[in-house]
Amino acid sequence: MTSAFYIKWPLLLLGLIFPLALAAQTLPEGATQNKDKCLGYELEYKRYPKPVIAQVQADMYQLYHQESDWQTDASRKGKPLNDGILGPITWSWMQRFCKNFALDSTHDVVATLPLRARAIATFSLQHRDDVTTLISIPFAQWAVSHITACELDTQQTLAQGSDSDLQKLVRCYLQPEPQAAAEPEPLTVIDPYQLYVLRADDFEAMAGAVAKVSAADMAITAIAGKSFPDKLSAIAEINAQLGKLSPDESKNISAKLSTHILAHKEYVITDKVLNNLSQQGISDALFENLTTLRDKTFTDQKEFSKAITAAIKTAASAVASIAATSSEVSTSSSPAADAAPTPNVDKLLLQIQLASEQEFYRLDEAAAQALLSTRKPVAAAVIKLLETLKDIEYPSAELLDLAIKNKILKAAGICKLDKSNTLDTQLGNLEPSETAALFNDINQHIASEASDTIKYCNEDHIHKLGNYYRSQLQPVVAPLYSEPMPPYTSKPLLWNGGGKDCGCVRKELQTTAYGIYPYWKTGAATQAFDFSTFNRVAYFGLSAGDNGKLIQINSRPGSKTLLDDNSDQAKAFMREARRYGSKVDWIIEKEFSSAPDLQTDAGLKIFFDNLKNQLVQLLGTPLTDAGSRLRPLMTLGLAAQPTNGDGVTFYFKNFPRDAFAKDRFDVFFKELKRELAKLDETRDRWNGIKNHTYVNIMTTQSEFLRAGSIFGAGHIDFLTQVSKYSDDNLSIPEIQESVKTLVVLLLEDPYYNALDEIYAVTTSTDRTIIAPLMFTDYSEMDVKADGNSTRHQIDERQKRLAYIHESFGGGGFWPMIEYANSSDGKDYSVFNSYIGKHFSPGYNESLWNETLCGYRWLLIATMNIWLLLALAYLVIIFYVYPHRCKKLPVYIRWLSHPLAVITLLLPPIVLWEYLIVVDPLFNILNLSSLLGLVVVGLALSAGVKAIKALKEQRPNRHLLQYQKTAAVPQRQPASTVEANDVEDSETVQDVEK
Repeated sequence: MTSAFYIKWPLLLLGLIFPLALAAQTLPEGATQNKDKCLGYELEYKRYPKPVIAQVQADMYQLYHQESDWQTDASRKGKPLNDGILGPITWSWMQRFCKNFALDSTHDVVATLPLRARAIATFSLQHRDDVTTLISIPFAQWAVSHITACELDTQQTLAQGSDSDLQKLVRCYLQPEPQAAAEPEPLTVIDPYQLYVLRADDFEAMAGAVAKVSAADMAITAIAGKSFPDKLSAIAEINAQLGKLSPDESKNISAKLSTHILAHKEYVITDKVLNNLSQQGISDALFENLTTLRDKTFTDQKEFSKAITAAIKTAASAVASIAATSSEVSTSSSPAADAAPTPNVDKLLLQIQLASEQEFYRLDEAAAQALLSTRKPVAAAVIKLLETLKDIEYPSAELLDLAIKNKILKAAGICKLDKSNTLDTQLGNLEPSETAALFNDINQHIASEASDTIKYCNEDHIHKLGNYYRSQLQPVVAPLYSEPMPPYTSKPLLWNGGGKDCGCVRKELQTTAYGIYPYWKTGAATQAFDFSTFNRVAYFGLSAGDNGKLIQINSRPGSKTLLDDNSDQAKAFMREARRYGSKVDWIIEKEFSSAPDLQTDAGLKIFFDNLKNQLVQLLGTPLTDAGSRLRPLMTLGLAAQPTNGDGVTFYFKNFPRDAFAKDRFDVFFKELKRELAKLDETRDRWNGIKNHTYVNIMTTQSEFLRAGSIFGAGHIDFLTQVSKYSDDNLSIPEIQESVKTLVVLLLEDPYYNALDEIYAVTTSTDRTIIAPLMFTDYSEMDVKADGNSTRHQIDERQKRLAYIHESFGGGGFWPMIEYANSSDGKDYSVFNSYIGKHFSPGYNESLWNETLCGYRWLLIATMNIWLLLALAYLVIIFYVYPHRCKKLPVYIRWLSHPLAVITLLLPPIVLWEYLIVVDPLFNILNLSSLLGLVVVGLALSAGVKAIKALKEQRPNRHLLQYQKTAAVPQRQPASTVEANDVEDSETVQDVEK
């Protein structure tokens, strides 16, 4: 080789690499580079010099070297934690350090991480035990749920705090929190098949309750302390005050108040009473004494009797004194004069009482205070705020209660719950006056003692809010939001995934969108869904009896359900979803608190044994429509006959917490997965496309975070064994396919904090099978500021979705969001566009992705039939007839024409090659490909023979005829061989013979 070659080849290599590097920098819309929720984009850290990376690795060693996971990673081939290279192993430990010390709360994580790692590593040299606590999972969970602790900002202390602050934070964590002695919580029996949702009539009822309570209080206040001459007058006044209410409500309240309108007596010495007594002959002295009591009201008979008796006695003494004086005068003149008579006090008292007694009616004061509403009615601002939760259906009352409390706390503005750079657009659009009124009302109940210095809501806020909600709002709201699940109707599920902008599940998919379809959403109109994004959907409508037998929720006895109806119409929804590559699961919902037989080991064994057999039978039942039956044949064994579902999801509510129950579930879960794996293996033994039947778990956030829970993070990791895939270089869909389990987590509001808590107790590998589910109205999302927004601009829903697709393996959606012409009349176009772009980064539109993929099986069947016909055509036309030295019949002779050959062979061959290139399910190792190769081979062979035949020199027919005529004497009879009968293949010698 010349020296010029050695000079040119690096330049050529550079010329090849530069476009690739440029393409890597300019990613397709929606694509993301390797990104972590805490650290950000990995590309920024690739700019670290090698000494900096080596120092970070050394600091990580100082912090984590005692952990078994670190020791395992450090011992890998090549020493990836001690090589000065930022590889995937080092990156994963940097992720953990970032989350352990809340570096995402700083403005520049890239610059902060090496410095903070050095500082914490130095701190660990003197305070090893404190660092062990700080990097533990329980502390991470505590730090997320305690925004402030011991007058410290937890996140800021972890990210930037001094050594003394870190020690103080550890002491605060280790200090036991004061807890009131709680009695053992009794098992609460919950009615099965309940929904918790606020409907339009519930808000009308709340508003009516406000008017009702207000009117009753006004009526009580109006008549309290007011006297009426008779009871009818009092009732008439009450009815007048209640005039704004409906007649029935007015009548009920009036009847309740009238029972407390009691008769009362009072004593009043009026002018009329004095005149009557004067006419009845009382003494002038007594009249004068009674005059001093004029218009004075006595409600107590004893007090009145006491005052009157004193007046009578005083008058009697005056009369006796006057009589004694008169007696002295008269003694001198008339010694025989009589003494003054002594008055009868009791008789006079009774006489005066009867004359001054008045009867009236009045509402009893004690009863009036008792009748006044002790519970303040739901304020109009709160009702307006709660309307943002209208028609959002929750599977448990606790989730709805948390959502209501979160709304109130956010709208009141007393403290912050979510990240500061988000904007909650679903707070009811309260007017400033309504917000101020709500703040004043809530603040008096839940204001923290240190509210002036606290930026985020702390435990004190949450505790006081809970007390306020339980005492003031829950008694009003709880009776309204509980309703039974609707009855099951045998209407078929009408799904359509063929929207103009939709397509099939994309091979670039990185985040699973798990759509849940409640059975009561079935209607008369077809519903459109984007199955290219919702790559896994679940039907919510099945339960299990106490004996483990599958049942349709709220179905009428004897009615046909999806469990026993395997008709073409009943399972059309399943074929429609699968047509676009989506998988279909069954959700099994079971309330255990209402099943006493399932609180025992024997009862659970029977339940799980029967349930396992039922599920294997359900999922193994083949679909019987013509397309499903013919699929193995039409695809030449590429795909098996579809069966009745691709997986099952267990939603067990209030599952027993006993050890035996945990053991029973573990055995059931593992045996079911083993049976279904065997079923898949048997079905797909000779098929190119393999099926993977999933066994999923749906549980609440509180159960997932509770230590020792059967559905807790640690136990689910034990059941799924997902952590063993941490060493493999697999994508998220590949890990899910290997584990064959998804964990759908029902999050508790506030959702962003909930995601932080889940993130804190899981590893990046654990999160690949977790799909958080938020109960949110995703209509009219605002993502205009996506990618270039400033603080306070990002729609809170967008922020949460970004958290999910950047940090978790999937996201759950209840109910599954419709694509267009939604049955509830809302617009979800922005939401569908957002998750379509971000859940499948790097996706590019194409004819196959947007249109043809929905006709995959039809195209494969057409191709196979065409290839078979092409094979028969080639063999017959170009091999059978020439081999037998026969001419083609006249009516098919045109088939050997080159134009006919191209027309008949080119389309199936092009379609075969096109499917290999664009269809991820159609790999080259299948019978269709073998058939295609045979056709191509035969066609090429026939073509080569035809070309060779064209190159052979053929005899000239006219020359042969001339030679024949010249060689035959003229006297001889004409040859019997006619020139027209001479074959092209005949030689001159043949003609002469």
